[in-house]
Amino acid sequence: MKFSPLVEMLSPSATVAIADNASSMQRRGLDVIGLAAGEPDFPTPAHIKQAAYSAIGQNFTRYTEVAGLYALRNIVSRRYEERFKLKYAAENVVMGAGAKQVVFNALLSTLTPDDEVVLIAPFWVSYADIAKMCGATVRVLRTAAQDGFIPAAAELRKLVNDRTRWLIINNPNNPTGAIYDRETLAGIADIVRDFPNLWVMSDDIYEYIVYAGGVTPHILQVAPDLQSRTLVVSGFSKAYSMTGWRLGYAVGDGDLVAAMVRLQSQSTTNANTISQHAAIAALDGSRLSIEDNNRTLLRRRDLCHRSLVEEGDFECVIPEGAFYLFPALDKYIGRVHEHFGLIANGNDFVRFLLEVAHVAVVPGSAFGADSHFRLSFVSSEEVLRKACSRIVDGVRQLRQA
Repeated sequence: MKFSPLVEMLSPSATVAIADNASSMQRRGLDVIGLAAGEPDFPTPAHIKQAAYSAIGQNFTRYTEVAGLYALRNIVSRRYEERFKLKYAAENVVMGAGAKQVVFNALLSTLTPDDEVVLIAPFWVSYADIAKMCGATVRVLRTAAQDGFIPAAAELRKLVNDRTRWLIINNPNNPTGAIYDRETLAGIADIVRDFPNLWVMSDDIYEYIVYAGGVTPHILQVAPDLQSRTLVVSGFSKAYSMTGWRLGYAVGDGDLVAAMVRLQSQSTTNANTISQHAAIAALDGSRLSIEDNNRTLLRRRDLCHRSLVEEGDFECVIPEGAFYLFPALDKYIGRVHEHFGLIANGNDFVRFLLEVAHVAVVPGSAFGADSHFRLSFVSSEEVLRKACSRIVDGVRQLRQA
């Protein structure tokens, strides 16, 4: 069968591909530690699972509105009203099969081949491919580890023009864990104001996974006048350990949300009904599990960072949020392993870790930053110690070419 040019231009998601490769090696009996997937290892909280059982018992197993359960959308809209002191209604909210579908729907609803999307590198792996699927041109704003991966407004201004339709912000950032402070967001907002056709997508999927306490700063808190041009994307996967429940949402301008609903009506229709009932319990219930999980993640973060920096001689910015480390690997490029051979680039380094150290991580090239790799610290401390030890032992076997 001949496939469309659209499919031919796509590569599989790097994180999914590596996780699948690690699983395949494990099925062959190899002791591979998978630190590639961005998935918490904590169980979904009991009260959320109980709400799902209850929904099934009450036969809440039919379609919902395409946009999602009104009760759920109403709760979400009220929460954002309270947080931003801005007016939202249920009609400003759409539920999708994960935040990824919501991002896809938003871009497909708005982009044409003449449009441009600005991404701040390092960026989540799927943004660029989704934008390209929509025919848009991707422009990338580079950030540096020495600056904490925080974007400079002056550099952003050089990239934005009258064809720019979206600027995507991921705060806290995947893969770096960087958090943009109010000053940074205010600088971004000043640029957005100068381009009336430019929209902001604020991907907040990690907003509750922060290590200094409090809540992640938001562009709508420093620039409420941009409400009509800001689409907030979030979901339940990360904070509530509900990755497999596949439920995300967007909050934004009513016309944009209506367009996204129209598009979704021709694909998945509504998001999973049971998951939506469970999400109501998630939002109405206690957040103690999130706080407990964050304390555990903090210990894991510090364990991995200390091991890689002090024992492996990696350079790595300490993440303020999310659950990833993003170490630099420059010093190992050009080195040689007796059996693996030459490590010519970051992809080779990641393949070396998988084949020699039996640890699966994600190459920085997937995030627009070739000289790094991403490690997820969402396994037990015992597993993380073992994984970091393998990485350190592996790089100690490398020699100069």
